[in-house]
Amino acid sequence: MKNAFIIVLFITLTQVSRADRTFDSLFTILNTRSDLFVEDTSENNPYDLLLTHLQSNPDTIALDKWLSKLKKQKIQFKKQGDERMYALLAFYELQFYDNFRNFIVRPESDSILMEAESFLPILKKYQLNDQYAMGFVFLGRANFTVNENKALAYFLIAISQKSSVNWVNSLSAFNLGVIYRRAENYEKAITYLKLCIEYDTTQVVAYNLISFYHAHLHQCDSAYKYLSLAGRYFDTKNNAYIRAKAYHHLCIYEYDSAVFYIKQCVAYWDTMPANSNTYHYLIYFNRDLYRIYKKQRHILNQQQAIDRIDYYTSNLQFDLMGIQAAVMGFEVLEEDAFERNDFKKAYLYRTQLEAVRDSSEKLGALNVYESIQTKNTYEEKLNSYELEAQQKEEAAKRKLQQQKLIGVLAAIVLAFLALLAFVQFRNNKKIKKEKDRSESLLLNILPEEVAEELKTKGTADAKLFNDVTVFFSDFKSFTTVSEKLSPQQLVNELHECFSAFDSIMHKYNIEKIKTVGDAYLAVCGLPVANLKHAEDVIKAALEIQQLMAERKKLNINREGLYDIRVGINSGSVVAGIVGVKKFAYDIWGDTVNTAARMEQNGEAGKVNISEATYELVKDKFNCEYRGEIEAKNKGKLKMYFVE
Repeated sequence: MKNAFIIVLFITLTQVSRADRTFDSLFTILNTRSDLFVEDTSENNPYDLLLTHLQSNPDTIALDKWLSKLKKQKIQFKKQGDERMYALLAFYELQFYDNFRNFIVRPESDSILMEAESFLPILKKYQLNDQYAMGFVFLGRANFTVNENKALAYFLIAISQKSSVNWVNSLSAFNLGVIYRRAENYEKAITYLKLCIEYDTTQVVAYNLISFYHAHLHQCDSAYKYLSLAGRYFDTKNNAYIRAKAYHHLCIYEYDSAVFYIKQCVAYWDTMPANSNTYHYLIYFNRDLYRIYKKQRHILNQQQAIDRIDYYTSNLQFDLMGIQAAVMGFEVLEEDAFERNDFKKAYLYRTQLEAVRDSSEKLGALNVYESIQTKNTYEEKLNSYELEAQQKEEAAKRKLQQQKLIGVLAAIVLAFLALLAFVQFRNNKKIKKEKDRSESLLLNILPEEVAEELKTKGTADAKLFNDVTVFFSDFKSFTTVSEKLSPQQLVNELHECFSAFDSIMHKYNIEKIKTVGDAYLAVCGLPVANLKHAEDVIKAALEIQQLMAERKKLNINREGLYDIRVGINSGSVVAGIVGVKKFAYDIWGDTVNTAARMEQNGEAGKVNISEATYELVKDKFNCEYRGEIEAKNKGKLKMYFVE
């Protein structure tokens, strides 16, 4: 039955010549049995044939007729509870909107876009993955010039589906590249444009854009590489190729060549329709001409570029592209005003720039800040600035007159007050210096929270901490090495190693407790709780082992401390201050003793952890089970090396 309809379709298309008769024939066939064709993925699908026909012969009446038919069929399937057919027809409606959005009235298009969020998940439910991905491409394109945040999200969803239809992936990647470029994230833009080329090597515009963006990052070799690739596939007279070539020359400081090609780009965009997109590029290119002329000290050319930027910025339409162009324009105008010491104009441009940036944060409708660019607003700001300056000048004159009347008496009073202020300042500074020094010394001995408690109460109570991880380390063959070094050399070695350990511990919010000889004790999870205490201590331990390995390589022919054993255990400890003179913050408990046994039974260059710690990190690190090993005063303990 389906093949019979396709045969009739081809006979009809062969016999008719007029566009309206072609449309009527296709519409009649689809009106007869639309359900036979809606899932047809061949080139002979009447939906796609009708789409192709309407693209060649756009006609508002025909479009309205077709969309009305689609809507009726869609509603019918929805009422019947056939959600699969409903979603497919809704998808075709969205596709027609994407191709003919300029011919469809806004309320109708908004309705289609709002409905998309409900029917696209149905396509996914029935594993119609290609249509699902295409739907998000259409949504991304619809929001591209209206709401970039939405467009970005839709294109990311589309590309994540890895559709079997290559143009879906390629177009999504291309548009993501352009959106990230608008946000001046050139690295991400390049990443997505390269992905676009992977999906479709014929996307020659992408080669030019990659070259262009590499030049912006001053990656001149990469810019030249992709410019050369673009030259193989592209008409070298094309504006996109010329733009990439211009910025390659700018990247390698060939200013005259860069100016030559940028002027060609300006000439091209001067022929385009006057809209935000055109003015965006004209502001962009004239901005770069202005900065090149400034480097070359071509004052006349520099002023001409600024005048053009001022003109384009003043005539922008305030859609999404217009907002971006206005920000760029006002930035350059402010920069130029400051260069010329025209601070009044610079202030005005800065005010307008901030207003534009504030408005750009309001996502959604077009023309969100129309009032900003009007002549009246500009003049009001100028008058306000002049009035403020005049008021300040008059106030300064009155103040000067008052000072003359007060005379010598005021001078004496001021001098006396200045002397008092100086004495007070000197005393305060001295007191503050001593206080800062005392607090610094206290914080070097105690954790910040404990130090605060000690200052507030005069004492600090011992506390039980249930979830902590203890780090214990010492050096292999320390006694043997220390006999070969002078006392000063040994102290220098320990200082260098422990200083590096301190930095790593600080990085992972681990509290150093003390060093005893060559042993180093630290703990994570106190006095402030840390849910990742075991993970952070292991990361620190691995980093320390890596540091010691690199240190050994760099000093291979020098005697020193290089090999270190590390033991780690998790559990509960008691922490507090001991002593009255030379007091110290310390920790006690079986958890500390077990950490020491882990270190004693470890190996140099390895991180040895207990069973308690292993249970906390087994899903985060690769661990090698060592079996049950006899530990002094502890019996047999399960131990693990962290890879």
